[in-house]
Amino acid sequence: MSKVLVIGAGWLGDPLANHFAALGQQVLATHRSRPPSTAHSIPLNLQEDLPAEALQSVASFNPDVIVGCFPPGYRHLSADDKDLNPYMECWKKVLVLAKQCHNPIVVMVSSSAVYPDYLDVATEEDANVHTATGVNGFSDKSMKLLATEQLIIESSYRYLILRSTGLIGPNRHPSRFVAKLSTVSQAAPVNMVHLNDVIGAITHCINWLTTHPQKRGETINITTPHTCSKAEFYQAALDAADCDLPLPTVSNKPAKRVSSDKLLSIGYHFEFEHVLDALNAIKV
Repeated sequence: MSKVLVIGAGWLGDPLANHFAALGQQVLATHRSRPPSTAHSIPLNLQEDLPAEALQSVASFNPDVIVGCFPPGYRHLSADDKDLNPYMECWKKVLVLAKQCHNPIVVMVSSSAVYPDYLDVATEEDANVHTATGVNGFSDKSMKLLATEQLIIESSYRYLILRSTGLIGPNRHPSRFVAKLSTVSQAAPVNMVHLNDVIGAITHCINWLTTHPQKRGETINITTPHTCSKAEFYQAALDAADCDLPLPTVSNKPAKRVSSDKLLSIGYHFEFEHVLDALNAIKV
C-alpha cells in the first residue's frame, strides 16, 4: 500500500492514520466534527448525503486501501428505529467512495459482538449471516453487524473484515467501565485488546493480504491472546487506577473467549500478549 484513506479519524482512526503516515504512506483521513491530528483530512458525515467535495477529494487521492473504523451506532437507536441498520447505510456510502477509486482494498473494523455468548471459544467461522439466520443466541445487533459484513464480502472489492474485541488504551482506561456494569463474572474470560495492537494488527493484515494476491478477502479476529476472568481484570483495573469503587455483584456465569489463533497464524506478533500487560501499560 502507498495511499490509505481512513474513514472515521476518532479514538482509533486518528492514531491509525498517524501510524500509516509514520510508515511513509500517503494518508487522507475523514472527520465528522473535530479535525484529527493527521495532516490531511476532509469533513465527512456518513449519516448525511455524500458531498460532492468528498467524492472529488477521494477520487483525486485514489487510495490503494480504504479503512473504515467508525462505531455501528446501534446504542443510539430508539425503540421505533430498532429495525433500522444505520451501520449498513454508512458502509453503503463507503462503497460509493470506493467506486471513485481504482479497485482499493476495503477494510472494515468490525466487532466481536457478532458472536453469541453460548460459544466456549469464538472463531471466525462461528458467525456469518448465512449460518446465523434463525439461530437462537445471535442478537439483533449481531445480525445487523453480520449483514453489514456480508455487504462488504459480496462487493466487488478485495476486503478484510477485522473483528475487534473491547478496545482499551490512552484515555480509555477500563476502570471507567466498571460503574456501568451490573454484574461481573469470575467464570467468563475478558476479551480486550490494546490500541497499539489494534493498529499493529490492522497494518499487518493489510500487508498480508497485499502480499497474497490469490486471496480475495479474509475475516480475522483482533484480540489479546491470553486473558483472565472479567472479575480479575476489572479488579486489577480499579487497583491500577487507585479507585475505591467496589466491583459489582460477582457471578459465575460463563461466556465466550474470542480466539486470536487466525491472526497469530498469519504472523502477527502482539505487543501485549496478556490482557493484564495491556492494562498495566495504560497511564491512568
